[in-house]
Formats: sequence, C-alpha cells, structure tokens
Amino acid sequence: MLLTISAALIWFNAEAFLLWPDFYAAWVGLFPWVAELGDLSFILGVILGLVIDMGVVIFAFGFRVESAFIVLPTAIISLLIGGGFLAGLIIAVLTGIFIMMNENVSQATESQLASR
Repeated sequence: MLLTISAALIWFNAEAFLLWPDFYAAWVGLFPWVAELGDLSFILGVILGLVIDMGVVIFAFGFRVESAFIVLPTAIISLLIGGGFLAGLIIAVLTGIFIMMNENVSQATESQLASR
C-alpha cells in the first residue's frame, strides 16, 4: 500500500511540472538539476512510478527481496525529479528497507521452526 502511494506521489510530482509552472519554478529552486531535465522529468517520473508499481506486483507474488531491490534504487533515482515531493522518496526507501528487514526476520523464524 505504501509503495503504491509512493509511486503515485512520484508520478504526480512529474505531472506537476507540466501542469503548474509556478510549482516548477519553486521546485527548481530546491533541486537545480530538475531544470536541466526539462520535459524529460515528466517521462522519467511516469517510468519510475510504473517501476515502483511493478515492485508492488512482484511483492504480491511473494518475491519480497526482489521487490526491495527494485524499489530502493528506483526511489533513489526518483530524486532526479524531486522524489515525489520528497515524501514519495522517503516512503519508498523506508518501505524497501522494511521489506528487506522483514524478510530476514521471516527467514530466521522459518529456520527456527525447521530445527524443532
């Protein structure tokens, strides 16, 4: 659920560049490299949002570690366009870390149960 929110924030961040020029001017003040990307930031935001959504689907199929390895780099790359108002970046990174930590706990629990 959190990853879907993160993907939506990243996509909306990219869309905001096209729809609200005032927002774009303020955002360039915070992230100067966004101005150099221009319209590519919209395309990049849509692609990154879809990749994080792909991580959600992979997570749903039970491939949790693989999902985390897709989400973490994608979230960090989203910083190029502002990271989904920064909230999307933070949510995706924290969720990716939680997925990896939770997977280690579940593997340890399974091995403890198997040893009994």
